[in-house]
Amino acid sequence: MKICSQCHAVLGNHHDVCPHDGAAAPAATQLPVGAVLAGYRIVGELGDGGMGFVYEATHEVLGRRCAVKLLRPEFSKNQQVVTRFLQEAKAVNVINNKHIVNVYDYGDDIDGLVYFVMEYLDGQTLSGLMAKYCLLYTSPSPRDRG
Repeated sequence: MKICSQCHAVLGNHHDVCPHDGAAAPAATQLPVGAVLAGYRIVGELGDGGMGFVYEATHEVLGRRCAVKLLRPEFSKNQQVVTRFLQEAKAVNVINNKHIVNVYDYGDDIDGLVYFVMEYLDGQTLSGLMAKYCLLYTSPSPRDRG
């Protein structure tokens, strides 16, 4: 992907300059703060994993705070992975449970970028909660029992 140096639009790899303002469009492997992906301005990275990245973003027109899950570009060429990613986005809306985030949008229209947009939940990460509660519920070792 490429990012316009002027308007920060996320562009496909075939762009050397931004079609909107003619500014240079250098290559990027992740979305930097300020990048605009399909109307969602990136505020920061929330996390990353083996398959992709999750960013905090704001819809530029509505001002809605959201999370954008972006499939790593190297996986977006694998149709099975893309299909599984889309099924994940669809599945959460089918379940429709207050304990599962809603997905608002899906996109695969920018060269090699596949993403979905979901509601933003402010709180702790699952790994942080597990670390906290696993420590609370582990039994003491024989040495600790004195």
